[in-house]
Amino acid sequence: MFWYETAPWRKLDRHSFRTLDAEEMLYEFDGPGIFTLRDADGELNLACWSDEDSRNTQYLVVPASTGIIDALKLGRLSVHDALNQPRCWLVQVTNDGVIDSVYSGAYDVIPADCRPTEGTML
Repeated sequence: MFWYETAPWRKLDRHSFRTLDAEEMLYEFDGPGIFTLRDADGELNLACWSDEDSRNTQYLVVPASTGIIDALKLGRLSVHDALNQPRCWLVQVTNDGVIDSVYSGAYDVIPADCRPTEGTML
């Protein structure tokens, strides 16, 4: 059982995101780490690897702006601070790249080992 299954997060329609395809890769190590993407409405979002098991990978996804992305790239904003938004989603993707589930909740209830450490830069 993953942490979000017992946290006060609510499950959403998985079609909130058509795909989790990267628009711009900001950090990659053994797969996508931190990247931008567009949601089903075409809005810019920031995604960050959170956790995985043998079948799925979980990403934290938050709304973003070009200003937030530029601040990340220039080292003016930490990854933790960029993700610490009022709206936060956890998107679970199968190893085949299919979105399995989407949860919505508060960033501050995400366990420390499933989110970037404060001060972590790109």
